[in-house]
Amino acid sequence: MKTIVIGAGIGGLASAIRLALLGHEVEVYEAQATYGGKVTELSLGKYRFDAGPSLCTLPHLIDELFLIGNKNPREYINFDSIPLSHRAFFNDGQTVDISTDFETLIAQCAEHFTISQTRMRKYLNFIRRQYQLTAPHFLDSDSLTLSSFFSAKMLYAALRYGIIKPLSTVHSVNARYLQDPRLVQIFDRFATYNGSNPYRAPGILTLIAYVELGLGAYMPKGGIIAIANALYTYACELGVRFIFNTKIHRIVTKKVSSTICVQGVCSDDTMVCADAIVSNMDVSLTYTLLLKEDFARFPFRLKKDIRRWQTQASSSALVFYWAMNRSYKQLDVHNIFFSSDYKAEFSHVFDFHPTDSVFHDPTVYVHVSSKINSEDAPKGCENWFVMLNVASDRGQDWDSIAQDARARIVTKLSPHLDLTLDKHIVDQAYLTPRDIAGRTLSAGGALYGSNSNTIRNALIRHPNTSPYVKGLFFCGGSVHPGGGIPLCLASAKRVAHAISRGYQGQ
Repeated sequence: MKTIVIGAGIGGLASAIRLALLGHEVEVYEAQATYGGKVTELSLGKYRFDAGPSLCTLPHLIDELFLIGNKNPREYINFDSIPLSHRAFFNDGQTVDISTDFETLIAQCAEHFTISQTRMRKYLNFIRRQYQLTAPHFLDSDSLTLSSFFSAKMLYAALRYGIIKPLSTVHSVNARYLQDPRLVQIFDRFATYNGSNPYRAPGILTLIAYVELGLGAYMPKGGIIAIANALYTYACELGVRFIFNTKIHRIVTKKVSSTICVQGVCSDDTMVCADAIVSNMDVSLTYTLLLKEDFARFPFRLKKDIRRWQTQASSSALVFYWAMNRSYKQLDVHNIFFSSDYKAEFSHVFDFHPTDSVFHDPTVYVHVSSKINSEDAPKGCENWFVMLNVASDRGQDWDSIAQDARARIVTKLSPHLDLTLDKHIVDQAYLTPRDIAGRTLSAGGALYGSNSNTIRNALIRHPNTSPYVKGLFFCGGSVHPGGGIPLCLASAKRVAHAISRGYQGQ
């Protein structure tokens, strides 16, 4: 059976591996010159940067891809555990380390914030139970509906333990448990892990914090790019064929009785036939660009959903890559410099302010991979990945915004480091939502497809099997179960299961 995968992002790579292990002839078409999608890297002289994601969680999902093929994952990729989730900086100079060990974290929070160890332990146990109850159901299903999510088991747990709080927001749950505004801000931030606003996202998403703080934060040896490298190497060993610098322009379909079925794909004027097609592209662009000749025949519900996905996009990112000519003992691997008005900052990002600007006091994330991978920067120097959460691309003047953002970041960070930061940036590159959209064909450069600012968006995404085109499947961050490396890996697993079931015995 021949299967074509469109896009060599993490979801596409993982889908190709799983399908090759099932005996499929797999071809992967990628518009860019290399694999990885948003997982990529860049160099500025002797400085190396992971240009996309900067944190690895749930590494067992990566290991699983090798184990099902009877391979030793450690022959392909290795991980270092990171003891700190991040170092938190506040505008008045307060600095707090946030540990990935629960008992250490409890002591840290009781020392620095107005909360008892008992209350902090109660909150961490709450998010742990929430994750343990919901994650397996969420990750192991091909799609969710509200009725299936709130099954008898879920409702029983919700009533008995108060674990599921669908009518609360992430912020309201955190404020009720944690009380201290700065501690609340630290835990509200985890909503940004799927590009959402904690003041609107449903309270169940507080479980995201458990993934990092309870199950651990990791860095692959060689950087996040090592994940893409390992999957690509393994896929090639399995006989997967990669065709780079080749853009798919159309999914060719045929009508069998009243059913639209895939027939193949077209790149330029060349058609390649396939029994199944897996799209690792943004789901809305797959339907509107690659299936535009069939689009009129699709039901109104799909067209309505596409409008919703595109108008309710997740946040995007403005990223600077700074080559620094010195090291900073004040920083750890992951660092967060918080805004003094978090709610207003999220409003600025998600309410689509018409001005071409960043928030006046932005929250700044600084990742320094050279603190754990010393070869990423020259001795005595550091590589800074500096990120702001921003709105998706709507035609803004991103070069002007980047210039303004750099000045604001330098002004914000310099007092914490007791120096004028500008003097120590010896080289720079930057990435905007416009760049992300162009390189990865994600609508507006949104990092996670649609946002999760409603319970519907949070729990119900397009399924991994197309209800409208037989033989078409979806993986990646714009579909179930969501964005980020672990969920993209989970989507690939669902795709393989769905294809295996659908073509069994054929």
